Amino acid sequence: MAFHHHPLAVRKMLMAKAKKKKVAKLGTGKRFAALVSTLERRRVGKTARGRALARALPGKTGKVRTPGALAAFIGRKKFGKARFQKLAAAGRRRKV
Repeated sequence: MAFHHHPLAVRKMLMAKAKKKKVAKLGTGKRFAALVSTLERRRVGKTARGRALARALPGKTGKVRTPGALAAFIGRKKFGKARFQKLAAAGRRRKV
């Protein structure tokens, strides 16, 4: 005879196992900086991993030439032009 868990109990166990990744508050610039640093590791010719990716994956896959520009492109796709510009302007004001 098999023992079956109640569906809510199973969900609770799964949620307890899944660790939530802490994400920085939007507008602080920390999310953007984290994405740039992640993309920097995939930069072509910059690191051993970047050179290995360039050799292993001919074509455009895995090649990042300008991590900041790629992060900005991703941000514009995710949030839209107007909202991304608003976040960028707030970041520039905070920086000064």
